[in-house]
Amino acid sequence: MIPPASAAGAFRLRKVLAAACGVVMILGLALIGFFNENAALLVEGLTARAWQLIILAVMVLLGAVMVLLWRCPACGLFMGLMRTPRQCPRCRIELL
Repeated sequence: MIPPASAAGAFRLRKVLAAACGVVMILGLALIGFFNENAALLVEGLTARAWQLIILAVMVLLGAVMVLLWRCPACGLFMGLMRTPRQCPRCRIELL
């Protein structure tokens, strides 16, 4: 069992990293829209459609990382859609 103090610290770090992934995903949506409006744009030798696919792949990868991060550091339970859980529903360790 992880000590409560280190579990809270680990969860705070996971929360920050998951939020950063979410911000990058939102920026990715904006970039996909940019490349959609500028379909004839050629950047680094790649077409706009190729850039859209690359950005989409990165967004899917970041979504998977977010799911892996959003777990209890003590028991590994996925936290679901809870934004800021105070404690884990399974092991009841304090997270905040």
